[in-house]
Amino acid sequence: DCICLNKGTEIPEGQTACIKTNSGNRLAVCEKNLNVTNWKFLGEECPVAKVADDAAPVTVAQAAN
Repeated sequence: DCICLNKGTEIPEGQTACIKTNSGNRLAVCEKNLNVTNWKFLGEECPVAKVADDAAPVTVAQAAN
């Protein structure tokens, strides 16, 4: 099984990861080329989760239920 490394974490071939670059965080997929694994950048920024402005905050007690 082939893997790529991202900040010390092993990412299996075919999986994506958010890679920090000089131009910001970019989405990349781990692939094998000539028996060497490398990152292929997908030309997209990394997805970011956002909370709606009108969403009520959730407390730790609510999240545990």
